[in-house]
Amino acid sequence: MENQTERGTVKGLLEFLDQLVNKGRATSGSVLPLKTAIKQIFKTVEAAEDWEDTDVRKLDIEEYSKRFENLTIGNYNQDSLKTYRARFRKAVDWYNKFLDSPGWTPSLSNSSKVKRSGLQNASHGNSSKKTDRPGSITGEDSLVGLEGNKQNLTIYPFPLRPGKFAYLYLPPDLSMAEATRISHYLVSLCLDASFENTEK
Repeated sequence: MENQTERGTVKGLLEFLDQLVNKGRATSGSVLPLKTAIKQIFKTVEAAEDWEDTDVRKLDIEEYSKRFENLTIGNYNQDSLKTYRARFRKAVDWYNKFLDSPGWTPSLSNSSKVKRSGLQNASHGNSSKKTDRPGSITGEDSLVGLEGNKQNLTIYPFPLRPGKFAYLYLPPDLSMAEATRISHYLVSLCLDASFENTEK
């Protein structure tokens, strides 16, 4: 019986990504953004219940990404689309390498180098690279660079508003007290008129 992971479908791709985590070849925090991009793009472009059966082996990534962008005009900004495209390409490239060479997995040593490089750039302040406000996390490189501090946390993408996602890094055993503290902290960040009026 053929292994689902070797079928060359979207379902096989998702299972392959899960196996990377199960085998310790990647962290859940680094794989979940890839799975999120894969699911969102294929669901949108295929627009069918059997989207997981789509064959990815001969997929034109650029053409497919463009179709996704055309179908979601107004829902994402250019930075978000660029990030989705990069994650989509990475996941499909990894899977095709696995299909061509069964047993292949990404190199942990290369991932570690990327993480260390990202942390060094963040600590020394790379003035040649465009950044958002302090504390913001934008783009795949930033997420990878900070991954070293999140190995024991789970990433939860939250649709904040059209085209905007917030990513919560939380422990899997989050307590009610911790959740309450987080909610109070988020309320304290509000700057809208209604909140300002309650403070007067």
